[in-house]
Amino acid sequence: MVKTYYTDIVKLRKKVQSKQMRLFDLLKVKYSKDNKRKEQILNDTIISKYYFDTLDKNIFTENFSNYFDNQYFYYREKSDLETELIWNCLILKKFSSELSKYNAYRLKYEKYLFKDDFNNAKIQLEQIETEFGVSLWLVENKMLLQEFYSENSKMNIENITKEYSKEGTNFQKYLMDKISERITDDFSFDKYSKRTSMEIENSKLPFEIKLFCVYWLDYHNFPIDDEALSSVLVISFNTSLIDRYNLTIRILQQLIAEKKHEKLLNNCLRLLSDIKDLRIDKINAIYMKDNELLQLSKTDQLFNSVLDEYTIGNYQTALEKLPEVFEQNAGAFKILDIYNKSLLLSDLIPNKTKEIFKANFLKEISNAYFEVLTKSELYFESIKKILVFSRKLGANDWAIQMYYSIYTQFNNVNLKEKETYIFLNSPINTVNDAIFIINDNARKNYILQFGSDSNTLRLWKFYNTNEIEFDLKDIPYYRILTYEAKREQKIKRTGFQSLTKRLDDEIKKISSIDKSRELSSLNYFKEKMRHELYSMLLADENYTDSVDLVVENYLENSINLRMFNTESLLNEIEKGTKNKLITSKIETLIFMKLEDSSKLSYFFELFLDCKNINKPTELIIEDFSVDKVIFFFEEVCNIGVLSDQVLIFDRHEEVEIERLNILRKLIGINPSDERIYTEEISRISQDKLLRELIQKVNQSKLFVDVNRIWEEKKDSIIESIHKFLEADTQKMRYYNLNKKEVLLEDMGKSDNEGIFYFIFETPKEKELRNVLNEILDFFLSNNEYGLDTYLSTRIRHGTLQGQLRSPFQKNNLITTRKSDKSDEYIANDIMLKRINGNAKSINKIFSDFSYKIDSLIEDVKKNWMQIKINGKNPQGMFDFDDLDLSFEELYSNVSSESSPKIIFELIIQHLWDETEKSLERIRERLKKELCDQFIELLTKLQEDLANEQTGNNTFVNRKISECKTDVQLSIDEVSSWFERVDPSDDMKVTSFELLELCKRIRENISPEFSNVNFVSNGDEQILLSGRELPYYVDILLILIDNSIKHSSLELEELNVEMYIENTENGNIKITVSNNFNNNILNEINESIEVIKNKLSSSKKQSSELVKVEGGSGYLKIYKVIKYDLEAKPIIDVSQKDNIFFSQIEIGR
Repeated sequence: MVKTYYTDIVKLRKKVQSKQMRLFDLLKVKYSKDNKRKEQILNDTIISKYYFDTLDKNIFTENFSNYFDNQYFYYREKSDLETELIWNCLILKKFSSELSKYNAYRLKYEKYLFKDDFNNAKIQLEQIETEFGVSLWLVENKMLLQEFYSENSKMNIENITKEYSKEGTNFQKYLMDKISERITDDFSFDKYSKRTSMEIENSKLPFEIKLFCVYWLDYHNFPIDDEALSSVLVISFNTSLIDRYNLTIRILQQLIAEKKHEKLLNNCLRLLSDIKDLRIDKINAIYMKDNELLQLSKTDQLFNSVLDEYTIGNYQTALEKLPEVFEQNAGAFKILDIYNKSLLLSDLIPNKTKEIFKANFLKEISNAYFEVLTKSELYFESIKKILVFSRKLGANDWAIQMYYSIYTQFNNVNLKEKETYIFLNSPINTVNDAIFIINDNARKNYILQFGSDSNTLRLWKFYNTNEIEFDLKDIPYYRILTYEAKREQKIKRTGFQSLTKRLDDEIKKISSIDKSRELSSLNYFKEKMRHELYSMLLADENYTDSVDLVVENYLENSINLRMFNTESLLNEIEKGTKNKLITSKIETLIFMKLEDSSKLSYFFELFLDCKNINKPTELIIEDFSVDKVIFFFEEVCNIGVLSDQVLIFDRHEEVEIERLNILRKLIGINPSDERIYTEEISRISQDKLLRELIQKVNQSKLFVDVNRIWEEKKDSIIESIHKFLEADTQKMRYYNLNKKEVLLEDMGKSDNEGIFYFIFETPKEKELRNVLNEILDFFLSNNEYGLDTYLSTRIRHGTLQGQLRSPFQKNNLITTRKSDKSDEYIANDIMLKRINGNAKSINKIFSDFSYKIDSLIEDVKKNWMQIKINGKNPQGMFDFDDLDLSFEELYSNVSSESSPKIIFELIIQHLWDETEKSLERIRERLKKELCDQFIELLTKLQEDLANEQTGNNTFVNRKISECKTDVQLSIDEVSSWFERVDPSDDMKVTSFELLELCKRIRENISPEFSNVNFVSNGDEQILLSGRELPYYVDILLILIDNSIKHSSLELEELNVEMYIENTENGNIKITVSNNFNNNILNEINESIEVIKNKLSSSKKQSSELVKVEGGSGYLKIYKVIKYDLEAKPIIDVSQKDNIFFSQIEIGR
């Protein structure tokens, strides 16, 4: 074996010396399966020198000029996680001493960063740059220093970006800009992540580099599957050694936290064993052998002495000792954690005790953490603030500790995997960390280091072993209660219930005596005890008491719901449909509502049956506590749940009546919230009006302005009708042998022998056909008032696509194209986070599904919704090619009439009758063929995901099931558009109602539109008739659609303002404004010029463009105002300070 390696080494040496070595020679070594062979070859001095001098020149570099030009990228298809990770570790091993030195500098830098020592932190970074060259880690931390300590941080960070990207590629500049954005942006954690993932996904970067960007820009969404990790490692070979090293550490932490690839992990740890890094020591510690030990440092001993004081309730002493611990090791999040818990448990607030944190950003985090622990009114705001800091700090060890501390404590989880990340990244070791050490002897040896006098150790044994002895002397009363309950729990399993009741009684007692007293410590202990009680009840399969506990906790403080991991409980409750102990409890419905259960409506029905009542208003409210009745009526008995009770309520109006009765009951039960209830009563009335308005708008989508046809084309039509009235009715026509027509008076002439005849339509019929074709052309094709114009404005260009797409969007099953010209779709991040499996494959399934849905809708829009006539649009559903079949009927109807106006009206009615036949075919095809195709695609999606994902995913299956129902409802809605009703002038609508109507229509089309920051205001004195209403809706929906499509912003970032007002000269003025992304400023300016040019073009040209799909919205508005509303249109578009303005004035 050795001889074989020696032979290989000699051959490669000769190639180096003869200058015949090529990249391929070493890649053959790298992608072989023999790891020992790789190690020996790369250890050879001559070969490794060639490798680092020629192929891998980014180890230590003075600038970024060589980044991302490496040929490794082209060998991606040969890669796998083991190959890349081992090769990376072999290279890191060559630089063990340098990396050990870097780690020492790194720890010093982080210590200064958190201690508010800007100058020393800066010196450490300069030292790292001098000795190890530039790295992304270095640049990122230079930016962090400016962000946290500089008054001109934004400008200074821009200068850093320019300095380090001036010699790099466009991609390096892109990455620098994005890193600076990550550090300086004040977007929320989720909004930043969503925006960044979309930007990366939409970029033209190769897939592997996209993954690399996720690591640097959005670490907490870093990919977890082997393929993605190996891709990132491939790209990392184009970066500095420092960046590769930090990436490798993160991957190893991930492997051990998820208990994956143990053999590979051990091999990597062996190769990295000479590097001095506590993070590596901790990874090793989890797999400790008998002769290995994670040694405690002085800082560890000091911090554990603080924990001892904290354990026995000496919070003031703990607070006094913490500054010294922080001085020695500022990079431990546990210091901030114990500091705030000590404040809480001693009923102190941060500004009433000595503040150990000097750095402003650390003070902000500490104060926010305290608000989270105490579940104050600032709870959610504080969590958001902490997560923003977590994002700014990126993959910093301290930030990872903080992120997972928030994750495990306040997100309904207590996962060992997440706690492992905290242990692996903390520079301090504690007794409690013993739970991570798998080897029994190693764990015992580790624990021995804490000494027999450690209170924390005794408590740890109390919790984690069968030893239950613990000296309760001098421990605060409430801690004694807690420990006694735990002891009693171990023996009798009743301790948690009894203590919870004692704590409740104690809190009520103190509150009645002194309402001003801080009760943070009592509440904290009570929460801890309830958490323990909840775990025990679940373990005992006592689901009804578990639900009671969750509901009680929530009603006491809504934030408390986050204490419990309720997923498994919900699954058990949803199975209990035949268990009356579950279905008869009002707490069950409250719990299911809190958990957004898809089975809430079904359990609601079961609950009514158990209580022998038909409607919720028949409930005997005295049987339940008031707070539960209030929640039940307020939240459970909502319009949606009531609407699902089809056996009780036949019509939606009955649902609204019941809801109104519930609200009136609530006013009596809870008069303090009367204003809230009366507002909902008002909203229900408003909703009823809006539904009626939407129905009228939908039923007026198909329209032909018949009056305008008669008024504008009357002379031509009357002339044609007179020709019809005067025409002959003769049907028989005569021809000679030369096929020339012979008149009756010429029958006897010599050249007319052999006369024969045909029966044709009479001249009168021919003239009627001419009249019909003339009116038909106006009826269908006129750009100002024809049917096709309204098909274009109100259906093809209007709401059809959004309405058909909305069920899939609502259920997060489809995404949007990366651009209008692309067939690629952005990643379905919502579903990717919910589904276990290969992210790339699953994303492709969703992308393909999105494409198929959009293609189907496009077919409906571009082919079905067209007029089929004279061989044009053969797939069009508005079929006017077969008018001959009904011509005799028309001829019969008009033959006896002599009035041109009556004949015109009869022809129009005939055309509407023919149109109605098309409408009936469309409704039937939508409800049958299109609905079946959608359902078939959804079923196929479910099958494809089942084949790809790991395990059963109830969330996705539920969403697909709900989508099938929503699809049917959506198609029913679209079908109703093809039921023709003439608009009426009887109804009057205010401009305020118009704006609310348009907002509601847009939300129905795209549920996510509710995320837009929408501001509207209308003049109540402006009244619109029922005939005018559809046209104003057309105008406003076009303007809203433009705001969404052309802002290049996420909906959450989009601000749309709409105003309707009377001008001094009596016109109606509509102003719509929206913000837009600064990146498209040039595009916006160009589009403004294009719009103005089109509007100023000739009437003929503009009217021809009206029916063009896309880019013609303002021309459609022009047409609606001028021809439909018969008013003078004044349209202006402009932009100022990244706000786009559309001003539409309608002369009256």
